[in-house]
Parts: sequence; C-alpha cells; structure tokens
Amino acid sequence: MLWRWHCDFRRLFMWPRRYSPRQGNVATLPQVMSGVKQPRQTRRRERICTLGLRICVLRILQTRTERGNSEGFIMADASEEFTYEDRSYLPDILPIFPLPNVVLMPNASLPLFIFEERYKQMVQDCLDGDRYLSVALLRKGWEQESGTPRPYPVAGFGRIVHAARLPNDCMDIVVQGMGRIRMLDFHDDFPYMRATIALVRPAYTAGATLTSQAETMKQRFLDLLDLKRVTAPELRTSLRLLSSPIDLVFFILARLPLEPYVKQEILQTPEVAEQVTRIINILDMSRGAQLN
Repeated sequence: MLWRWHCDFRRLFMWPRRYSPRQGNVATLPQVMSGVKQPRQTRRRERICTLGLRICVLRILQTRTERGNSEGFIMADASEEFTYEDRSYLPDILPIFPLPNVVLMPNASLPLFIFEERYKQMVQDCLDGDRYLSVALLRKGWEQESGTPRPYPVAGFGRIVHAARLPNDCMDIVVQGMGRIRMLDFHDDFPYMRATIALVRPAYTAGATLTSQAETMKQRFLDLLDLKRVTAPELRTSLRLLSSPIDLVFFILARLPLEPYVKQEILQTPEVAEQVTRIINILDMSRGAQLN
C-alpha cells in the first residue's frame, strides 16, 4: 500500500527530464545522494514528493487504526491502568461450602445466595483473605447422617469474583470455578467446614485419538443444540474457540441439564478420555430421546 501511494505521488509530481550529470544524455531520476547539486526545480519537486510520502504514511496509519476499531481489534488505551494479580498460590486449607444439589465446574460461574450466619461469616472471611473457597456436593443420603454431613471428597474450587450485601444482611456472591481439589482432612475448629486439600490435575496423554474424540464430543453437543433449536450465538462462539479436551469436558458438562450426582461422577473421574466417552454417550442418549 505504501508503494502504491508513493507511485501515485510520483505521477502527480513528475520528475523533470534532464541530462544526468554522470551518464551524459540519459534521462534519469535526480541523483539526490550523488553529491551533485541538483537544479532548483528538481530540489523543489523532490521536497514536495517527500512531503507527500510522509502524508501517505500518516493516512495509512490513521486508516489502519480506524479499521482496527471497527473490525474488533483491541486498541490500547493509555488511560487504562495495567493490573497484575498472582493466582498461582493455593492455600493448603480451604473453606468448604457443602450443598445438596450444586456442582461447581472449572471455568464456570456459579451465583449463590448466602443466608445462614455461619456461611455469611465464611464469605466475609474469604473476602478479607484470598477469596478462595470450594463448593462441594453432599453425598447421597446425607439427610440420614448423624452429625455434620460430609461432601464427596472431590469438588470444584474457585474464587469469589462478585459479592453484594443485601438490606436483610444476606449476601449475593458469584464464584468463578478454577479447578478441582481433593479433601484430605476436615477441620471443625470454625463455625463452617474447612478441609486440608490437594489440587487434582487432569490425567491424560495428548494425542490424535483424544483430540478426535474431543472434536466428536463438541460436534455432538452442537448437533444437540441444533436439534433443540437453541440459538445461543455466544455459546457457540465460545465452544468453537475451545480446543483443549479438558476445557471442552467442563464447558459442555456445566451446560448439560443433568442430575448433580451424574455431574459429580464425571467431575471426579481422573481420566479425561473416560470423561469424554461418558459425555459422548450422554449426548447420544439425549439426541435419541429428542428424536423419539
């Protein structure tokens, strides 16, 4: 583009034909850097062309900036302040929020309404600290247990990203899922449940087979959305941008209308390949039920 504008200005301000000081009667462009003083008219036209070339460069930069804003490119704003927060550290002991029908998935947002005094204190302690907590599903039959019911040992953990205290002293919070933890030991020294935890990392071997299965799972989920006539353009865009099998597993699992205990079983499954296989089977059954 820069060369095209340069050529346009050369046609607009044509170099004068003259005898070359070094090549006799051959008409050439002015030898600006040859050390030979150019005629006044040639120098004037050379200055005009140089000025025109600078104007072209400024116009190109302005056009690219405007086009970048219109096409969705992120343009840096000098007024925005850069913030950095280190989230690589995870405490050894986390507050545990046991619930009977909720499973927190990694990379998913979970809104919660807090009304019990002990859990209001738990949320306040989290807000005063690093804001980490775990939302754990209570075991089946917890109603018949004596004492404090215990949740499943594997649960999702996250960080409180939004909190609002209401006029009735209750609280609305949003927890952003970040991963999975395993509860090793429970502590009863606080009004609410706490546990010593260990981070659960995904177990899988990257390869063409797992990648192909993950793509099959993604396509089956998209087919199910089409079958149910669910538009959700943002959901589809987010899904197409994901390529990691573990990210696809939790993204799809968080959005399937399944019983919490089914989600819990898949959440605590260690092998990613097995998780993918189970979700594909669930999607196939849902598709068959929808067709029938």
